[in-house]
Amino acid sequence: MKSSLFIFAFILSLPITFAMAAKETAPTAAPDQSLQEIAATLRDTSDLVSLTPTQGEAFVMLFQASQSADNYGTLLLLPDNHQHANWPGLLRYLRTNMPQQGWATLAITLPDLALDATPVSTPNPSTATVESNPALQDYVKQSQARIERTLLYAQEQKLAGKLIVIAMGSSATALLGAMQQGYQPSKLDGVILIDAYQPFPDPKLALNDETAKLAEKTPIKDLFQAEHPHRQQMQQRMLQAQNTKHYQAEPLPAAFRQLDLRFSEPELIFIQKRLRSWLESEFIKEKPKQ
Repeated sequence: MKSSLFIFAFILSLPITFAMAAKETAPTAAPDQSLQEIAATLRDTSDLVSLTPTQGEAFVMLFQASQSADNYGTLLLLPDNHQHANWPGLLRYLRTNMPQQGWATLAITLPDLALDATPVSTPNPSTATVESNPALQDYVKQSQARIERTLLYAQEQKLAGKLIVIAMGSSATALLGAMQQGYQPSKLDGVILIDAYQPFPDPKLALNDETAKLAEKTPIKDLFQAEHPHRQQMQQRMLQAQNTKHYQAEPLPAAFRQLDLRFSEPELIFIQKRLRSWLESEFIKEKPKQ
């Protein structure tokens, strides 16, 4: 009984704990609604940081500094739709384990995207109509504001080394969609896509095109499950980008079929090793001069 009362009291105190732990002045806008859900998954809420973008509501970020003598850089983790910055499974595993390998981690929650939103038809000279989804466009816009603010935080904290974005699921659409519409991050050394997909087609967003374009100058690791519902998208992206200079695709073994990314412990270790190997080959090992 005492234990239950303690847990209940802890949850009620989360906003106060958050205010004390936040490394920035408390924003005037309402904080991310997932705050209590995130805080309830943490042993220590000192990782919590409150950030306010130039446009949009305040949101929660989780920051862990590198815990190794080597400090290679920072990984920005973007969760899939309707997931938060400490989502159980692969995101949390990478967020808490990669600092021990010399990589600081930043993890944020992106706005929710309504997958049942109805596209609207707009005129197009080449076709009778094309479908443009306002919900998807708004998702990209709001996500861009959060990504920009998070990267500004990394700059303010003088986080050294490389900056790598790890985009899971639909969050790849948020990042690459914003870039396709003109957003250029001030610092972006590499991108890791994990089961990346575009939830529905949109004439203003083409995930495959932007992946191939970006891979001409920026290293991209594309990791996906062979049995994923959106595997056709992933295979098309691989075919379109495979001959670009810095693109590397790797389908996961066929046995990987836990589509919510809640992999088993051996699978989590396997994925982390594959990502570490790629990060080492691209950004840590000294490459021979051309």
